[in-house]
Amino acid sequence: MTVKKLGNENAIVEMHVSGERTFMRNLIYMVTAATLIISLSTACQQSQSFWNAESDGHFDAPIRIETVDLGASPYYPDGEAGPPTALTCYYFPDFMVKEHDLGERGAEWLSILLNPEETPECKSSHEPGERILEYPWGGYFMGVKGNLVFLRGSDTVNGGLSFVVYDSSNGKKIFEDSAYHGRGPSSSLVQVVSTREGYLLKYLRVALTACNLNSEGAACWNEIKAEYALRSDDMPLCRGYDHIADLVGTDQVESVISYAVEVTLSPLPSIQSVAGPVECWASH
Repeated sequence: MTVKKLGNENAIVEMHVSGERTFMRNLIYMVTAATLIISLSTACQQSQSFWNAESDGHFDAPIRIETVDLGASPYYPDGEAGPPTALTCYYFPDFMVKEHDLGERGAEWLSILLNPEETPECKSSHEPGERILEYPWGGYFMGVKGNLVFLRGSDTVNGGLSFVVYDSSNGKKIFEDSAYHGRGPSSSLVQVVSTREGYLLKYLRVALTACNLNSEGAACWNEIKAEYALRSDDMPLCRGYDHIADLVGTDQVESVISYAVEVTLSPLPSIQSVAGPVECWASH
């Protein structure tokens, strides 16, 4: 079993030290070295986060990953360099996930193929029984946990990134929501923990409220607390309202919140808020 690693990352650190002061030269060397170490450490953590161990709440590692170059993107004129296009196949013990990306935002299509006795070939044509995953707003493969297949959106909306969960056995969508994207890798949006009853999802849920917490204060906060069953008593300060009028012509826009939740998927999906800070910002 092999995993093909595509691309190489090269880091070039160029330092120019002028002057005759030894102290300043050493200080520049020290700062540059520390920055490089931190950058490499962060990059390493992010690259490994997708396939962390199951006990960490992350996704299962595929048995193999294969990528097929699809050539020039049909969405760009001849001679114009477009983004890379590829068919990527993720092989798991009982099925495979195919992502067909032609260079537009969001994959062209994603599918699930239950594995026959022999490992299927990674190709764009569809096999008998291959199920196309409906994802109307465009997205990408996110990860697998057991029989669950996760897809994510191609862009954020009001600070949240949509994700959807499919059952690989029948190709049916069983859950969809929006999670706070932050600055980490998209694969870290949702933690998936195995339990006796099935799987538990943990993430920061993003929700567009029906009021303006910045201008309405306690009245809006009480409404939000009741609607989302928030566990926090501390009303957050909303960010982003200082300049929202320059963008949309008014500062009277609804507030967006993020709050910690746990979701059980069976017998029916159920969202439960848990203790944690509540963040707030202006919608746009």
